[in-house]
Amino acid sequence: SPGDYTINPGEVAFIVNPFDGQQTIQAKPITISVLPLPTQNKPSRFSGLVGDFTLEASYSKNTVDQNTPLTLTLTVSGQGNLRSIQELIYTKSPNFKIYKSKVSDDIQTASGVEGKRIFEYIIIPKKSGRLTAPSFQLNFFSPTYRDYQTLSTQTFDIQSRPVQGAI
Repeated sequence: SPGDYTINPGEVAFIVNPFDGQQTIQAKPITISVLPLPTQNKPSRFSGLVGDFTLEASYSKNTVDQNTPLTLTLTVSGQGNLRSIQELIYTKSPNFKIYKSKVSDDIQTASGVEGKRIFEYIIIPKKSGRLTAPSFQLNFFSPTYRDYQTLSTQTFDIQSRPVQGAI
């Protein structure tokens, strides 16, 4: 939330010499000002994510039998609170069943929060033919550009073969 916040002072106690007793040192409190996010250009489905990110997609295969699942792996990389990304945005299609299967993280905090959050989605073509899987999107506010950004994957063509003997 926007506003001014004070981080309370840290304190550490230690003994240098047992004859002098315990020594204590204390840091000074720090005050920070959090600016509000702009309302101009704010995406309608903005989740509150702040950082700088990239988005990559890969499919396990592009030809499957109808009603046979394939895996879409989406990798969000960058700096920011990656764990706050719960879902990626996509438009539902009558041609597919889409399920989020797994989420895994590779996050480091040595110099800020950065790394990867990897989403696996199961995509099942509900009919046969050449089908186009939807694009997935991620909206965020970029402190680098001081504006909202939207990353999108390319749509993906899937050849769904009819199941032999099915009515």
